[in-house]
Amino acid sequence: MSDEAAPITVQLLGTDYRIACAEDDRESLLDAADYLNAKMLEIRGSRKLMGAERIAVMAALNICHELLAYRKEVAVLGEYTNGRVQELIDKIETALSKLP
Repeated sequence: MSDEAAPITVQLLGTDYRIACAEDDRESLLDAADYLNAKMLEIRGSRKLMGAERIAVMAALNICHELLAYRKEVAVLGEYTNGRVQELIDKIETALSKLP
């Protein structure tokens, strides 16, 4: 595995972009570019007269909105899980305290 950056090409809305990328990050960067391109194509398809820059901004906002919603969901699930774990610990401690 190498941390040395090598250029790769990603395509967004038909335009190629060369980006320096560490070999270890190559696959995730390509996945991110594919996801972004799909979002941009989706937005372009629904609004015919938008420029590429505006499409990119709208896609970025949509992706950030998704990310923040997922973070909130993870936080809620984490709090729930921590509460359940504490309940189980309390039950175990209660049961252990009743042992001879």
